[in-house]
Amino acid sequence: MQPDPTALAPPEMSWRAVALHLRLPFSLMLAPLYLLGAWLAAPGQHPIPAVGLGFATVHLLLYSGTNAFNSYYDRDDGPIGGLFAPPKVSDRLLHVSLVLKAVGLFLSLVLPVGFIGLYLVYTALSVAYSHPAIRAKANPWTSLAIVTVGQGAMGFGFGFSAAGRPLIDALAGAPLLGLLGATVLTAAMYPTTQIYQLAADAARGDRTLARVLGARRAFAFAGIGLTLAAGLFGATFAHAASGWEGVVIALGVLSVAAGLLVWSRSFDPAAEKRNFLRTMSLNAANSILFTALILLHLAGVL
Repeated sequence: MQPDPTALAPPEMSWRAVALHLRLPFSLMLAPLYLLGAWLAAPGQHPIPAVGLGFATVHLLLYSGTNAFNSYYDRDDGPIGGLFAPPKVSDRLLHVSLVLKAVGLFLSLVLPVGFIGLYLVYTALSVAYSHPAIRAKANPWTSLAIVTVGQGAMGFGFGFSAAGRPLIDALAGAPLLGLLGATVLTAAMYPTTQIYQLAADAARGDRTLARVLGARRAFAFAGIGLTLAAGLFGATFAHAASGWEGVVIALGVLSVAAGLLVWSRSFDPAAEKRNFLRTMSLNAANSILFTALILLHLAGVL
């Protein structure tokens, strides 16, 4: 008697499990980079509808679709960015990820051509990052480059372009400082998002940046990067807004670096949940400070 093929198929995911793998809160931690780009593209002006549409397209569709795509191929049992206990996955997650990206691309067609170009490049990079045929994330340096360019520089570029400015204009003045700050900040924080999943990455054979550097050097890498980012963001806000705002932002980023320093002295690789929560809290604190200050500018309060 031949076995029933359907009996061997993995159970279908619930829609709740799919929603968890979209990791919306984690995607929203990247919001300040987009908002910074939008603000520096048109300082002193109120947000325009295109900026809101671009925000939803990137953070609710593109980033969520990318998270789902990555989760489908990784099939993590341990914590991942924004999700401590990821549910088991099925083909439904892959289908949802592709639909989200396709809907985002459709919506982006009404936005500036620079935004559309970034959307297409980001989508290609996200496939290269996770798909088994390429799996750039298995190499520490290609994964660092993709995340730094994709989430950092392009995250800023999405906002800048949605506000109606040509991307070439981001290569001078305060926008350039902001672009460099976004890029350096993303690179600095990248190994901290891997430091709580060292065992899982080792089991898959992924040579992540945190594994290659080791915990001590990963913390040092993040601390040096954050210090540089603090200077860049301080200069950005001093140039585009006021000196006191530059000081506030610089001190805020330096406080995250200080938090990493304190954590590094008591880091225990076996304390998986504590390490996960510490990483997420540091990222969230950084994101909230930036978001609050930039929204005050976009709302015309500052």
